[in-house]
Amino acid sequence: MIVGITFLVAFNCFVSIGLSGNSVIIKLGDWIHCGLFEINWGFLFDPLSISVICVVTGISSLVHLYSIGYMSEDPHRPRFMS
Repeated sequence: MIVGITFLVAFNCFVSIGLSGNSVIIKLGDWIHCGLFEINWGFLFDPLSISVICVVTGISSLVHLYSIGYMSEDPHRPRFMS
């Protein structure tokens, strides 16, 4: 279920970022800061990366749904899902 929500969030980001052609940078913090030289921790979402995220989360959610249905009658379902 969480995988499906992740896909919906990724698809929303694809609509807002991927179709406009813009990039979004989310800075998490500084890593190296020495004079004019600066390296930051963060995320960069461009149209290519957000489209790959949509494909990966979409396929993962379909596999997750299939495995829930496949293992519905198995007595060891919690062990399989963990």
